Amino acid sequence: MAKRSKAGPLYIVEHLEEGLGEWCRLEYKHMASFVPPEQLVFVRWPAEEDVTQLVSSGAAPKANTKRLEQLVPPADWPGAQFVHS
Repeated sequence: MAKRSKAGPLYIVEHLEEGLGEWCRLEYKHMASFVPPEQLVFVRWPAEEDVTQLVSSGAAPKANTKRLEQLVPPADWPGAQFVHS
């Protein structure tokens, strides 16, 4: 899992759809355009997709195929804020 940057919050996006549709791809590209790559992590990322497609150049955000609960136990989430859209 990515380490938290002292420059700002760590954004963790849990992908919940099958595959990576065009709308999700556009939303994720938009996020990657203004959130520094060290502060953006995608979980449940589709294994067949390359996360570097979200950036035109430079570093890409981190991506993992596992669910958040598999990477960090819920007991380790004190103070975490969740946004559902």
